[in-house]
Order: sequence, then C-alpha cells, then structure tokens
Amino acid sequence: MLQRRRVSKIPEPDLLKVVEAGLTVGSLVGSCWILDWALGTRRRAAVEADAKVMREKRLRRATRRPEESLEDLLIKSRDQAEALDYAAGGDSDEVQVAFETFHRAVADPVEARCGKHLKRRQLQRQIQADPVSRFFRGEAEGLEITSLLCAGPPTGPALPVVVLTDPISTGALLVDIVLSSGFGVLVLWSKERAESLPISHKGVYKAVKEQVSIPETVKAIKGALSPGSAIIACIPGSESGVNLADLISIWLGLLANGSGNRPFPAGDRRNKHLQSSVLKGIAGCRAIREVCGCAWEEVRDSCRELGLPMVVKPVQSAGTDGVKLCYSMKAVEEHFRHLQATQRRFASSDHAILLQEFMVGQEYVVDQVSRDGVHKTIMTWVYEKQPANGSDFVYLAMRPVESKDCPSDLIPYTRSVLDALDIQNGATHTEVMMTADGPCLIEVNVRVMGGNGSFISLARLLTGTSHADAVLDCIDQKRFDALPDVPRAFQASGLVVFLISYSSGIVASTPGYEVMKKMDSFLELHTSISPGSAVEVTVDTFTFAGILVLAGSEDQIWADIVEVRRLEKEGLFCFTETNRFQCGGA
Repeated sequence: MLQRRRVSKIPEPDLLKVVEAGLTVGSLVGSCWILDWALGTRRRAAVEADAKVMREKRLRRATRRPEESLEDLLIKSRDQAEALDYAAGGDSDEVQVAFETFHRAVADPVEARCGKHLKRRQLQRQIQADPVSRFFRGEAEGLEITSLLCAGPPTGPALPVVVLTDPISTGALLVDIVLSSGFGVLVLWSKERAESLPISHKGVYKAVKEQVSIPETVKAIKGALSPGSAIIACIPGSESGVNLADLISIWLGLLANGSGNRPFPAGDRRNKHLQSSVLKGIAGCRAIREVCGCAWEEVRDSCRELGLPMVVKPVQSAGTDGVKLCYSMKAVEEHFRHLQATQRRFASSDHAILLQEFMVGQEYVVDQVSRDGVHKTIMTWVYEKQPANGSDFVYLAMRPVESKDCPSDLIPYTRSVLDALDIQNGATHTEVMMTADGPCLIEVNVRVMGGNGSFISLARLLTGTSHADAVLDCIDQKRFDALPDVPRAFQASGLVVFLISYSSGIVASTPGYEVMKKMDSFLELHTSISPGSAVEVTVDTFTFAGILVLAGSEDQIWADIVEVRRLEKEGLFCFTETNRFQCGGA
C-alpha cells in the first residue's frame, strides 16, 4: 500500500480558507460541493505524487548503481519490465538509459560476490512471503484465502492476456512473472485439476475450467476476458497442462509447440514412448531401447531383450514418479502390475507402462526456449541421485553447469531432438544421459522446469534470467532475439539441494531448518513443512523435506552441503511421533 504524503496543489491554509468561504456563502449544497472539490483536488494531487514516487522507484530498481550489490540486481531482474510504467509519465530517454544500464550490468556485473555480501534474508522473505506463490506451492497452511484477494492487479481492460494452464509448482510463480511483465493472466484449469484447486482469485486473476470440448473451452476463455483484452499466448503451467495449452494455442492461432500450428504428428507430445519412437528413424538422434504396453502379456517376452537391471515407469509422469529400477524379471512384473493398479500423480489418459534399458552415465538437464524453430539454451544442470529409503532414484541435488563445461555434443544433440519432435515454440525441459556412446534422450518435457520454481532465483543470480522468465520472451520476437544463444558466464557458484527425510511423523519443531538459514551460502528454503505437519520418508520428488538453495564460493557451498547431509541423517525435525527408516537404505 502506498504511504499517503502531505502533498497538494492547494497549501493547507489556503485549503481551509476555501472551505470557510464556501460556508459563508450560505449555501450548504454549495459548501459541500466546494469542500468535495477541494478535498478531491488534494486527493488527486496526493495520488499523482505517490505515482511519481513509485515511477521513480521502479526506474531506480531497473538501473543498477555502482554501490548496489549483485543481490540488488537479482531483485531488479524480476521487475525490469516495471520500468515501462515510467514511460507513461516520465522521460522516455531516461527509460532507455535505465534499460541500457541494466543490460550492461547483467552482461558484466562489477560485484559478483555472494556469501555474506548478499542480502539473502531480504530476498528469501520477498520470494516466500508472496501469498499467491505460497498458496500454489502448497505452503498455505494457516494462510487465510482472504489474504489473497489483493495480492495483485486483476486482468484489466485492453490488457494483453496470457493464458496459463494448470499453474502449479513453478507455474504458480509464472502468475507473478506474467503480471510483473505488464500482462493480464487468465488461468485455465484442466478437468483433472479443476476439482481440487481454486478457480479464481479476485484481484489476482480470473480462471475458467476446461469444458467438454476445445471449442467450448475457447468460448469460456473468451467470455472471461475483459472488454478489449486480447490473448497473446497460452503457456502450460505444469505437466498436466501441456496438451491442453497446445490445443488451445492451435485453436486460437497462437504460437503452439509444433510448426504450422498442428498437433504432434505422432500423437501425445507428453508420451515418452512416442518421443523415443520418433527419434529411432533419425540419424544422429540416439534413442533409448524400450518396450511399451498396457498388459504384462504384451511385453513379457520382448522386454527380456533389454537385459537387467531394467527401468519400469509410467509412460507419462513427472520427476521420479513411479520410476523403479528392477534387478529381476519378477520385480519387473510386480512393479508393472503395481503401476497398472495405481493412479499417477499427473493424471493421464494413457495408462501404458514403459520398460527401458538401464543406461550408465551422467544425467544432464537442458532447459531451452524456442520460437519459430530457433532454440536457445537458458541453463544446463546435472542431477545427482542415489538410492534412499527403499527407492532406487532419489534426487540429492541439482548443480548448474556452464555451457563451456558441458560435453560438446550435449546442446547440439538436444536441439536436434527438439527438431525431430517438431517442437518449434515454447519452453522445454530435456533430460539426457551422457553415455560412453554419446548422448541419449531420456525424455522431453514441453514446459518450464518444475521443482516449485526453486531454481529461479539461483538462475537469475548466475545468468540474469531463468527458464520461467525466458518463456515469456518467446512471445515477443525482439525479446527472444535479445536472449543469448547459451547462458552467460556464471557470476557465482550455486546448488539446489533436495532435502531427504529418513523419518516420518508429526512435526513438533524444525531445528534443522534453523541451522540451514544461518549458513553462509544460504539463499532460499522452499518448504511447506511446519510444526503440526505430517512428514513422510523421502522416496520421490513429492516427498522431499524441502528444497534448499545455496549460493557463494565453491568451498563454502561444499562445507555447507556436508553439514546439510549430517543434519538429514541426525534428523531435520523433532517429531511428536516418529517412525525411523534406515538412513540411505536401498
């Protein structure tokens, strides 16, 4: 809320004289009119003064000064578009200077230090306090819905509007990013999500449910728009919204994933088996050996050729959901039948099960954005996994890797995969295994990277942008052209740490969190766990005990991560009731 200032075009003594003059005229109506006019004039003057101050603040936030830290630059990178507000009531030359200064600062920052010099606490409070983001990250325990009512501007008249399908996890943060970029937001909940999530938030966005058909859904979308508003993009906010966003984009004539605004020629773009099938006939695009089927009898004989151990997983999923490494044919059959009988976290119309060869190598993630078939790499990561709590694949950390340190064929291979799959526009999150024979595709996710957006602040700190920011750059040709082909040289080191719980129970207190927040490399902690929460042992991406983000020197990060792993094994929480699982058990 803006602070009210004593600023008026009419000085205080003169204002009183005007009111007194109105009273002596003898007309009560006239006096009231004069009083209303005087107070209205003063109120408008105060609002204008507030607006001017805010425009100046936004301009300063978009312009990095020599005495400002890299942390200040990080905060500005979220809000650089706000400087456009200044153009409506300020000097356009100053705005141009502001943006030029900002981009120079990103390209060559003079203060590239992290550690204690960063205002990490301030950043953490800013990111985690946003009520909309907290609600959709599942951190709204004890948060009143009414606190969301004034969390952001509504879809206003004549605003360009971005439709977000199923904005959960990182997609929840996309709401804020879209709004801060000067666009309106319209949320479209798919049939799978509409029953379990809120529909609209007054003052934040409007939302509609998926209807019985795409034409009916488009009709509902258009009916929810403010007069004069126009849809400029439809972006998936999570895995379950990928296909719906693609179909809506095609129907509305927007930039869809594929070229020529047509659906994926092989079928469902989320289907991992179809992705591999398309690659098998293309030179230079190695695909994983696999067998797919809906019944065990269909795959029992052919899957033996894959050898053991064998990976068994749903044909559509996210993270390590339902993924198991099986060392015997009996285990393969048992997990196959288990997946048949259970419902996956990301609802899918395709209930086929995938059996894949087990590849040995280093797993990379390549986050890219595309426009009209031109692909740009936003960030590359390395996943670290190990068995824990009876699960074969539990993520431990995600480490950002500079392009110069990646295998030389990683990015070219990934882009050739996107071309083969006819992915022409939007964000992609591609997992690739670097084997002794070269890169091999694991899967392509046609959306922004998940993980509750825990990577965003670190990516901005290292390169000046993030995968979530860059997906909006695809909407505008000039903004897309301004993106570098590969990420800029990192200005610090960082690590995204997935916290593992080896115990389950009802949380009484969180002493482990308090220790982490005092670490020198601490940047953020993403968690929904607080006293009273029920905690499970960590077996997949849905049972993490939180996500910790570290930034600083490599030595400091290494020292802090050793302490984090010690805290995990000793216990991050105090429980009212505890069920202990063997640490690191396979």
